[in-house]
Amino acid sequence: MLVAQTFLLKCFGFMPLYTDKFRHQNVRARLASLTTSLIAVSLLLGTLYSSCQQCASFINGFLKSTVSDQHDEPDTVLKVMQLMPFPIINSRGLAVLFLFFIKRRQWPTVMQDFHAFCSRTLCPPFVTNKTLKKCTIIGILLCIVTVLLHGTWETTEWVAYLKTARNTTVQSSKFVTAAVVSTLFSSLPFLLSQQVFLCLLILSMVLGEALTALARVIQTEIVTYDIVNHRLTPATGKEIAGTLLKVKLWEFHHMQMLLFFQSISQFFSLILFVAHGMDFLVVLGFVANIVLNNRSDLMSYVYLVGSSIIFLSYGTLFLGPLITVHERSCKLGLSLHCLSFSVEQYLTTPFENNVNLYAPGVRLIKRLKQFELVCEKRTLLFHGMDLIYYNRRFVAWTSTFLLSFMVVARQFFASERGAK
Repeated sequence: MLVAQTFLLKCFGFMPLYTDKFRHQNVRARLASLTTSLIAVSLLLGTLYSSCQQCASFINGFLKSTVSDQHDEPDTVLKVMQLMPFPIINSRGLAVLFLFFIKRRQWPTVMQDFHAFCSRTLCPPFVTNKTLKKCTIIGILLCIVTVLLHGTWETTEWVAYLKTARNTTVQSSKFVTAAVVSTLFSSLPFLLSQQVFLCLLILSMVLGEALTALARVIQTEIVTYDIVNHRLTPATGKEIAGTLLKVKLWEFHHMQMLLFFQSISQFFSLILFVAHGMDFLVVLGFVANIVLNNRSDLMSYVYLVGSSIIFLSYGTLFLGPLITVHERSCKLGLSLHCLSFSVEQYLTTPFENNVNLYAPGVRLIKRLKQFELVCEKRTLLFHGMDLIYYNRRFVAWTSTFLLSFMVVARQFFASERGAK
């Protein structure tokens, strides 16, 4: 299912080529695994060197700006924010890939949990082959989108650099060297780190589809009881026994969803925290650049605003599947509550042949209430190290904070300039 992501991460050694069962199959398999591991280590070392260069440039730029503006009482915090996007973009790829690399031995276990989850939810079809094909296509499209987004931003950044740099052209050796180093040890690691992030998103999409299917089955059961309650069909009493069996099946599949969610949440918790935190700092840095921008040309604002939108989308729009899982899991409790209410109404309906189903009906309602309580207490909420919980409210707060910070800081900075 993770076709594009698995292919790229395996090529660069961040995913094991073989599972434990086949790892020692032959010499060729060992050599292939060793070669890809060396590629991953080389890429990490090169990215570390590039990140150190970016950090050194950050410190140098901060010291120069502080010394040159020491009589103007500059805002130190804004200047730090202004200089931090590029070191953090470089370090983001390094941090995410390093965390995934040291956890890569656990990846086969995650995939085993995924395949077990799919096999146990194929009958009844909470996760269908159509769903898996759909998520595969979405995964390929997301891979293309991330490459295009970052490629567009990288191209725009190089164009902006060439306009401001002196004695530097596309044909110059200095530019070629910088472009090659940046592509290999900045752009490539960032794109690979995005593929790691997309693995979580696609797995959560499958989980979200399973939750949707479960909610749909419960809603169908509610409709069945509503039809009887409105006297559209006679009450035979067989519905209670059938629903009892269905509830047991729903509880089993819900438990499979909980186990699968726990597996991917534990694996990606730290990675999600680091990736999202760094993306937020990058956006904060570009917002600070908008605030401190001294240029009056339109292109500078287009570049800065476009950069902010691209990296903000990583921390908002790309979190959509995670938020969807949480919201759909929250709605299960409401659906079960509606079903138990429909069953209570059903028990007051006169049955054919004067069948007394009060005792089994009470057992069914009790079981539904227990299932409802489990769904309410065990909502599938993704988190980053139990520090950040990803729901709709958090995304709205992030966007509002960044917009408010830009407006307030811009006005404050303008008033400070006017006072001087």
